[in-house]
Amino acid sequence: VEIVQCILRRYRRKKGLSEANEDLLEVYFSHLKLLGRIALKGLLNDNLDFEESELQSHADDLPGFGFLSVQAGGSKLRPSRYYSFLHKRFQEWFAAFYLFCQLIEKEISPAMLVAEERFSRELKEVLPYTCGLLAMRCKEEAEALTKCIMAEVNQETENSDDWLTVVLECVRECKHDNSNFQVDLARALGSSLELQTVKLDQVGQVDKSCVVFVAAALKYGAALTVLLLSKNDIGDVGAASLAEAVKSNATLTKLDLHNNNIGDVGAASLAEAVKSNVTLTKLDLSANNIGDVGAAGLAEALKSNTTLTKLNLRGNNIGDVGAAGLAEVLKSNTTLTKLDLSANNIGDVGAAGLAEALKSNTTLTKLNL
Repeated sequence: VEIVQCILRRYRRKKGLSEANEDLLEVYFSHLKLLGRIALKGLLNDNLDFEESELQSHADDLPGFGFLSVQAGGSKLRPSRYYSFLHKRFQEWFAAFYLFCQLIEKEISPAMLVAEERFSRELKEVLPYTCGLLAMRCKEEAEALTKCIMAEVNQETENSDDWLTVVLECVRECKHDNSNFQVDLARALGSSLELQTVKLDQVGQVDKSCVVFVAAALKYGAALTVLLLSKNDIGDVGAASLAEAVKSNATLTKLDLHNNNIGDVGAASLAEAVKSNVTLTKLDLSANNIGDVGAAGLAEALKSNTTLTKLNLRGNNIGDVGAAGLAEVLKSNTTLTKLDLSANNIGDVGAAGLAEALKSNTTLTKLNL
C-alpha cells in the first residue's frame, strides 16, 4: 500500500498536480480497480501481459501512473501496444485490490473466493493481500474471509495444508499499528481449528506474529494431538506463548520444536508447562540453543510429569552440569523410555552421572549420546 501511494504521489508531481493529503487509493479508486480487474484476469488465465484496449477509457492516463511497462506487439502492418505489470508481485497486489473492492461493494462473497482452489496454491499470495486491505478498511469482511478459509482447512482435504499456509499469511498481513485486530483474529481462527495434526514445518512458515494463532489452537482447540513446528525460529518469546497454552491443553501428545532458536528462557517456560500437562508423550527440542540451565529446568519438570516418554535434546549446548540434572531425575522417573542427548557438550563427568542413574532406572530403553 505504501509503495502504491508513493508511485501515485510521484505521478501527481510529474503532472504538476497539488500534493494531496487524502488517501490516493480513494482518489484513484476507479483507475486502480480497473487495473485490478485486468491483473486478476491475467493471473487466472496465466497471462502476464494484455492489450491496450483493456485499459478502456483510462488508456490515456493509466500507463503514466508507473505501474506498467509497455511493449510492441502485433504485425508490422497492424502494430498494437501491449502492457504488463512491472513485477508479478504488483500484479498479485492489484488482483487483491480488485477482490477487496468486490468484497466491500458486496459484488462477491468470501465463499465465492475460497471456492477458487488456485488461491491456495499457485495464487496463494492474492488472498493475504486482500485480507490485509480489508483489515485496514473493513475488519468484519477480513474476519469473514479468513473464517471461510479456515472452513477449508478443517475439511482435511488434499488442499488443507495449502489453505493453512494462506491463513497464516492472512494473519501476518493484518498487523497494523495501534490495533489488536491481528491478535483477536489469530485467536478466533486458532480456536476454530478442528484438525488433529498440524504440520507447519517449512522454513519460516510461522514467525513470532503467527505464534499467537498456534497458541490459540492449542489453548482452545478441542482436537489437536500432534503439532509439528520445526524450522520456524520462534525463539524464547514464541516458546513462552506456546508453553502457556500447553499448560491447559488436554489433547496434545506430540510437540516438535526442532530448530527454533529456543534458549534457556524458552526451555524454562516449556518445562513449567510439562510439569502440569498430562497428555504430552513426545517432546522434540533438538537443534536449539538450550544449555545447562534449560536442561536443569526440564529435569525438574520430569520429577512431577508422569506422561512424557520421549525427550529429544540433540544438538543443543548441554554440558556436564545439565547432564547431571537429567541423570538425577532418571533415578526416580518411571515414564521416560527414550532420551537423546547426542551432539551436546557432555564429557566424562556427565557420562559418569548418567551411568550412575542407569543403575537404578527401570524404564529407559534408548539413550543416545
